[in-house]
Amino acid sequence: GDYEKARLEFQNALQIDPKNVDAQFQLAEVQEKLQNWRAAAGGYQAVIEADPRHVGAKTRLARLLLLAGQTDAAKKMIDEAAAIAPQDAGVHTIEGAIAARRGDTATALKEVQTALAADPGQLDGIMLLASLYEKQGKTQDAERTLQDAIKLYPQDVGLHLALADVYANAKDNDRAVDMLQDIVNLEPKSLADRARLAAYLVSMNRKDRAEQVLRRSVDDLPDDSRAKLALADFLAKYHGRGDAEKALQGYIQQAPEDYALRFGLAALYLSGGENDKAEGIYRGVIDSEGTGPKGLQARVLLARVLVKTGDTAGALSLLNAVL
Repeated sequence: GDYEKARLEFQNALQIDPKNVDAQFQLAEVQEKLQNWRAAAGGYQAVIEADPRHVGAKTRLARLLLLAGQTDAAKKMIDEAAAIAPQDAGVHTIEGAIAARRGDTATALKEVQTALAADPGQLDGIMLLASLYEKQGKTQDAERTLQDAIKLYPQDVGLHLALADVYANAKDNDRAVDMLQDIVNLEPKSLADRARLAAYLVSMNRKDRAEQVLRRSVDDLPDDSRAKLALADFLAKYHGRGDAEKALQGYIQQAPEDYALRFGLAALYLSGGENDKAEGIYRGVIDSEGTGPKGLQARVLLARVLVKTGDTAGALSLLNAVL
């Protein structure tokens, strides 16, 4: 599960042996886990170029093409894989996913059932089957499919998220929240998981609980400025800009070198029409950072403010300095 470390190790292996197809394929899989989609697709393509009969790479690339909405390209790729390994479970799963995308539910069910008969633990197939059940209104079948899969793969976040969606669609809010909380427990360093839980709680009008989740994020992820900014956004929206300003000012005092927080405070001022305060923050960053990366970023942000206030010459001067 330490995908970043895995990525580095596979890259090291490829430096030693650039023609190591296994390392190239597994590196592409890791890139996919890290949601580096372009790198993953490029990696799978490199594997196929090195080994045109690599069914795994063709299947994974077809999956990415399908997710990107390139259904015809995905179909062409999976047809190539099917010609090499017609009984492969992954091939049948992608065939089913393509059929589902085209609205052919009957074919999709047939393909995914064939896939799971060959490999009952195939995750993509399980997820597809559950989604097809959900589409047919067979909520209990979808729920049971995902619950059984979670017993096999208790650490898989995708299964938990799919089951949370089933509960949410069934208006079973308490169990949806429990499942989203389980995801947070599985990935305690993921701010996105916590933000998803908070957003769902807000949609249920449980704002106090959502605020608790965001405050806990700040405590658990003290070095992640995004957690602080997410809480500030929440406070501005549901408590008032004053509370958000106070929170951000406190965080900036604790971490004066965290310029993301300063830029967040400036954005808060701009949202309230306090352009002078925002300008003061940007000029302060420019004074302290000079032509460093944050100083250049502050110049661009300040130029936007000057354009809005009619100082086109001042904005051009800043942008020319950056260029």
